[in-house]
Parts: sequence; C-alpha cells; structure tokens
Amino acid sequence: MNTLAEMQQRIDGDIADTSPRHPIHVKKSETEEIKKQVENERANYLDAVQYSRAMTLDQLQTTLPPLFHLLMEFSSASSHAIELINAPTEAI
Repeated sequence: MNTLAEMQQRIDGDIADTSPRHPIHVKKSETEEIKKQVENERANYLDAVQYSRAMTLDQLQTTLPPLFHLLMEFSSASSHAIELINAPTEAI
C-alpha cells in the first residue's frame, strides 16, 4: 500500500513531463491560489480579532471607573437614607 507521500511523489514525477495546461497542473495551481486566499483571510480575521479586543479593553478601561464611582456614591446615599429611616425619632 502506498503512503500519501509516495503517491504525491509519483504524481509530481508524472506531471513534471506534462504541459502546464494539464488538468492536474490546473488543479494544483487552483489549490495553491485557494491556500493563499485562506491564509489572507485568516490573517485578516486575526487582525480584526486583535483590533476588536483592543477597542473593547479601551472602552472598558474608560467607562468602568466612573461607573463604579457612581455606584459607590449611590450605595453611600442609600445607606445614609436607610440609617435615617431606621433611626429612632424623638417624641414631640
């Protein structure tokens, strides 16, 4: 039984003597072109992912600190209001 590498070597040897218009040559060049397109798309995708992560991180770093500050102020005001409600009142 032939291995894939042996079959590839046999095919490469057989088509080396044929014309560039041979169907195997055509398919091989189409395959190489598609491989290049896949690599380009993969690189574009990875660039987009990196850009998206950077923009998300930047947005979170700029918006979360003021949000937490406002939450602390709200918690403090709520706590103060609850203390006033629960404080014993003086009889008039």
